[in-house]
Amino acid sequence: MWDIAAAAVAFFLAFALRAAGMNLALAWLASCCVVPAFVLITEIALPDSRGSAMLPIALFVGGIYGAAAGGVGALFASLLAKRGADPDA
Repeated sequence: MWDIAAAAVAFFLAFALRAAGMNLALAWLASCCVVPAFVLITEIALPDSRGSAMLPIALFVGGIYGAAAGGVGALFASLLAKRGADPDA
């Protein structure tokens, strides 16, 4: 459940930063930190977690789909901004 929430937060963070005018690469890089932060919180801080035995794998896999979700959010905001600037497109 936390992984879906983390990917959604990464998507909307990149979308919001890009819509606010931040550079595409910076919006994507900022959103890439969301899923690893969620993984660290759920694996280390929450008492019902499975422990840190799978932490490297969780960070690697979570980082990949967090980066993908952030990239899609940033690109989606860029496409909406282009359509808003050029209504004939």
